[in-house]
Amino acid sequence: MKKREILLVAILCAVSFSSGAQDLNTGFFLDSYAFGHRINPALQCSSSSVSGYAGIGVDIVNVMARTNVAPSNFVFSLDDGTLVSGLDNRIPADEFLGGIKDNNNIILGLNENILSFGTRGKRGLSYNFEMNVKSLNNLNVSSDVFKLLKKGVSSPVVDINDFSLSSDSYVEFALGFAKRRDNFSLGFKVKALAGIASAQASLKQLKANYIDDTFSIVGTGEIKMAAAPLSIVGSDGVISTPEFAGPKDSGLGVAFDLGFCYNIGALEISAAVVDLGGITWKYDTEGTLYYDSADGEQFRVVGNESSISFKMLPLTVNAGVRYGINRMLSAGVLGTYKYGFAGILEARAGLTFTPGSILSLAVSGGLNNFGPVCGAALNLCLGPVNLYAGIDGIIAGFTAQGVPENPLNTTASAGLLISW
Repeated sequence: MKKREILLVAILCAVSFSSGAQDLNTGFFLDSYAFGHRINPALQCSSSSVSGYAGIGVDIVNVMARTNVAPSNFVFSLDDGTLVSGLDNRIPADEFLGGIKDNNNIILGLNENILSFGTRGKRGLSYNFEMNVKSLNNLNVSSDVFKLLKKGVSSPVVDINDFSLSSDSYVEFALGFAKRRDNFSLGFKVKALAGIASAQASLKQLKANYIDDTFSIVGTGEIKMAAAPLSIVGSDGVISTPEFAGPKDSGLGVAFDLGFCYNIGALEISAAVVDLGGITWKYDTEGTLYYDSADGEQFRVVGNESSISFKMLPLTVNAGVRYGINRMLSAGVLGTYKYGFAGILEARAGLTFTPGSILSLAVSGGLNNFGPVCGAALNLCLGPVNLYAGIDGIIAGFTAQGVPENPLNTTASAGLLISW
């Protein structure tokens, strides 16, 4: 594979290695959804037959993907069905670059549950505990980067701007409480946070020079990174293969969830604030990021220093209404605002069909700032085994080789719990 195609793969995958993915919003409409407390800590499992649950390793996994450009704009099919990148010489430049935005944004998130359990006690009390690994990653790449990779240098000096990456990953230990009295429920959750890694990097100016048959690239930017116990910057400032630097933490923090739920007959009104707090990161790398292709094609950090700073989590506000039409059908609406560098504003309506204690199905549709969304979810109770699966944005339109033809705008979730 040529160097420029390797670079394209690196750009598209740069955010996938690693702070919290959006939870399954369609789950708000789902009856007997044990993880409804993630949307609002006051929401309790609606099935009276379930008094508790537990799971290890396979409880629930959420994966979020938001892009403003379709994957099919980067991956193309040749006449023989072979898939190649848009940088392949057999793909015309106009065909590849015609689908690229001025600024191409990719947001990828992960929330993987490692351990969870919950129980419903006496006097309307319920408790839950979770251990999760969370990650949220945002990449922005200017179209100038792809033009340079595809067409090469068309003038002696080419300026490239707007290349940035932000990534936060941490472990979350969450303990939640909910108290129901008459028609009113109040929920509270406290979360201890242990940082895994945090990185913010940007190239403010990148110049490609082609003078006297000599090609060179010089770039400057900023970098800030906490990645204990690994060290990636040597004493000479060169970014290299990570090395173990001894046992130490990248940062510690705390966050809170607070919500309420009020019932008026068949009408349920709820609202919550989720992830109010943050992490104090211990940045062991902070300085000016410098790249010169004549310097061994390597990145250097100039003026490298260490620092400690507090960074807020992406705060989420949820507000919803559900109405029970009859014993099997209910309908509702949910509004969500996720504040932060990956700000998401969404409104959706949903319909739930629950024919019995074994099965609950929900469908939803709405709009967010990435476009229209349509989701579906189910909860299947087979004795003590509860199976969950859902998607907030059904991916429609694929090439013959299975590559999505539209920008990604979805959260997918699946899991298994043992209940009693």
